[in-house]
Amino acid sequence: MESRLEALEIHVMHLMRTVEELSDLSNAQAREITRLTRRVDHLLEREAQRQHEQAELPPADQKPPHY
Repeated sequence: MESRLEALEIHVMHLMRTVEELSDLSNAQAREITRLTRRVDHLLEREAQRQHEQAELPPADQKPPHY
């Protein structure tokens, strides 16, 4: 009976360690997702600004309207 109890305690300890490792991994992935999301948002803002600035400039090969 005592050996079964020890085996269960060992098993529970292994499971607890696995849960802690998975929790740490999950937290690291959440931080990485947050970092990447901020980076994508920044890139989208830069691209929108670039497109806005490009839309304001008339094309170089287009004649002005008074021609």
